[in-house]
Amino acid sequence: MTVSRPTKLQKAASDRAKHQPRDDIGRFTTTGGRTVKIQRFTDSIGQKRSLPPVQINANLRSVDSFVKTGGATGKKKVVTVGKMQVEIPIDDEGFVPKEFLIQRYFDIEHIGKNGKLRYRRPHVDSKKDAKIIFPDKRYRPEEIAPWVAHPNRYDIEGIDTAGSPGAIYDYTAKRSKEITIANAYGNQEETIRKRLNDNFSEAERNKLSKKNRLLILVGRPPGKGTRGTYEWVKNKIYVDPNTLEENSTIVHETVHALRYNDGDRTDLITRTRAAKAMKMADVTLEEAATQAETMARLNPWMPKKAGYYGYFTDDDKGVVNLATHDRRVLTGSTEKSLIEKSATDSVEKNFDKTAISHLQLKGSPFTARDYVKYLRGKQG
Repeated sequence: MTVSRPTKLQKAASDRAKHQPRDDIGRFTTTGGRTVKIQRFTDSIGQKRSLPPVQINANLRSVDSFVKTGGATGKKKVVTVGKMQVEIPIDDEGFVPKEFLIQRYFDIEHIGKNGKLRYRRPHVDSKKDAKIIFPDKRYRPEEIAPWVAHPNRYDIEGIDTAGSPGAIYDYTAKRSKEITIANAYGNQEETIRKRLNDNFSEAERNKLSKKNRLLILVGRPPGKGTRGTYEWVKNKIYVDPNTLEENSTIVHETVHALRYNDGDRTDLITRTRAAKAMKMADVTLEEAATQAETMARLNPWMPKKAGYYGYFTDDDKGVVNLATHDRRVLTGSTEKSLIEKSATDSVEKNFDKTAISHLQLKGSPFTARDYVKYLRGKQG
């Protein structure tokens, strides 16, 4: 067996690692304002690269609000990275939850070199390796803060390295329950399940997984301004963690899933056309009818961020007024919510009276209600 000697570059890299400061259990760390060194080289071995200096800016403290990139944190630390401050949640042992890192991967917002807010494409990020890659392990906030601040500049093994889809549960998680919720941390799963229980009956929740068990991924969906998406082919919902304070997004996306999975629905207003070759007129009807059913179901009633009403007005008060109008048309009162057949019957009966039935997305030759008339005319 031939044993090769280390090259000069490899030996230099090893020597540098020996002198790099470590904590009491051997992890690379920072001391006295020194820079955290690279933990894995992905190109020329021994090439000098470094991470920006980090500094803990606040002691451990409890918070009740949602952070920008991760939902309810419970506990967090504020870390300064260069000229930025980032809020990073921690668990009871002081480590950053991996689910938070996955949610941060999903987030399209990042701060550019000029300090201005820019938008990133997470799935592009995971197409190739960055020059600095953090190993797949547990991290303290100060150790992983550079990646949290600038996920495009660095990678974490298994989250955004080449070949890793970021949403690792998207492809690898076994859907062991009727409704699997992945990438959630803190009280996020509890919140989502409460929304489902409050807005859908047990029979309806069972129908959601009739064809393929429903998977709900907590993470910001692809696309600027997108708060939630439903992929009918995979029976999968993405929900932005920052929407969990209110319930309209998760209810809206779950209605999409129910429209697809519930075989008892037969009317063209309340049954999805997703299995067909969808045209923009179909998409318009799908979104308008889903929004109408969402308004009928919402429990509790939260009209402030009521989705597609923003196509009619930029005024928040105007959005609330339109949503409230439709709630009253469908249920008779803002205090009353509907489920099961009472919800679908009301949408089928009153859809053309709602404001949302006037929705006409770009590329559609019809409004939603005119398309219903057209389709009914074709049915004879």
